[in-house]
Amino acid sequence: MNEFDVVRGADAQVQQDIAYWEDKADDYVNEFFDNQIERVYGTQFGDNLAIIANIAENAVIDPETFRGVRDKEGRLQAAAIIRQERDYLEVDFMATAPWNILRNQPESLKGAGTSMIEELTKESRDLGFGGRLKLYAIPRARQFYANIGFVETNEGDWELTPEAAGRFLEEQRRFR
Repeated sequence: MNEFDVVRGADAQVQQDIAYWEDKADDYVNEFFDNQIERVYGTQFGDNLAIIANIAENAVIDPETFRGVRDKEGRLQAAAIIRQERDYLEVDFMATAPWNILRNQPESLKGAGTSMIEELTKESRDLGFGGRLKLYAIPRARQFYANIGFVETNEGDWELTPEAAGRFLEEQRRFR
């Protein structure tokens, strides 16, 4: 299992890293989609591009809401924007680096998204929320969240309950 270091807050380096994500995404649109942005619409890559744009904007507006994970080479591999609610953490946006969406890219690293959720679950636990997380899952990402233990609520968002958070963290601990 790949190991990652957690990032809390969007300092100048993080903002530069997100700008690099956006530049790499443009390169990939040129290379893999014949420079036709319309071709990414409706794809996992296109979904990720839209979320990256939201993360970039929010990281500037409110840097303290940013969370991320870096690989051992220092590359930002996943990012999220969070909000602390009364008894849970809300994940407003979460994305992985664009090279993790496309196959066979030299920078690709498996497990960044799962590690991001692991770190957010630990933060929620440390805040006294029992690891509870809530988020809105785009259709293409729902299976990823279900595999971790999130369940869809009656309101249409997805929740990692304290019980499921405990199971998830224990499973992650055993993998290490």
